[in-house]
Amino acid sequence: MGFTYTTIKREVRIYLYNMNLQENINRIKQVMGLITEDTVDPTQPKVINVSGYDLSKVVVPELPIGQYPISFYFKTDYRKQRTTAILKDGFVYFMLKDDLAQERIYKLDKTQFETSLKDKTNTPDSLEVIEGPIDPNDKPSREFKKLKELINQGNKNLPADAEPDITNVPKIDLTTTMQGKSYILDIWATFCGPCKKKIDEIITPLNNELASSGLTFFFYSVDSDVRRLKEFADDNLSYATHAFDNKVWDSEIFTLYKILSIPKTYFVDKEGNLYTLPQTLQEAKDLILKHL
Repeated sequence: MGFTYTTIKREVRIYLYNMNLQENINRIKQVMGLITEDTVDPTQPKVINVSGYDLSKVVVPELPIGQYPISFYFKTDYRKQRTTAILKDGFVYFMLKDDLAQERIYKLDKTQFETSLKDKTNTPDSLEVIEGPIDPNDKPSREFKKLKELINQGNKNLPADAEPDITNVPKIDLTTTMQGKSYILDIWATFCGPCKKKIDEIITPLNNELASSGLTFFFYSVDSDVRRLKEFADDNLSYATHAFDNKVWDSEIFTLYKILSIPKTYFVDKEGNLYTLPQTLQEAKDLILKHL
């Protein structure tokens, strides 16, 4: 029998009711004086231990600098984007799209480009920019068309990135590592857009504002792409402790915490009490400061 709109709506209401049932019971008890602010609530969830590989111990193989085509991160102070570079007539070329989806091909000095990769600095300024058509219906210049074909061919011929070897990477336990601390537990992955949005809008601002008050951070990733995870964490989340389980949706943390999706973020107080982090920065701060 198929589900109708009415039956789906009823099931959702039942789910939401059951999800909030214990919270409503606790509120009633508090009104009746059975639970006070100082009473230890026996129904308060506790943090559950989980182990994962220690990301700080992962060593990422170096890029094969000098070999082309090469996949690399175009980097400036405000932007970081993976793309492919090719070598033609002694110069490096790669293509990017701007915010309006217009394609541009950049010509770089080979020595400067390779030095930036070796030193992990920003991509050097281009010697020349070859503009693609503004209107998709317009014909590209002959130069642009030829270079784009070479870059697309380079994409197809890219050697697979050497993945970090995690065979001997030690594991760390959540509860042992964070014992006695107040911290944010964030379950996430680099392939998850909402996860990164939450990091940018809530978690990193919490670090900026409350780290001096003793708030710490533990990120648990379910990434299978360990290279991408390591690079992203090193560049953006150096303030946190990181563990990962590269089993993606088969990670045990989904079963342990009874969650079906990510991101999922909690605040854990010094006693190990587990609180779901609110969805706004101000509400998250209010919760943390109440229990910090």
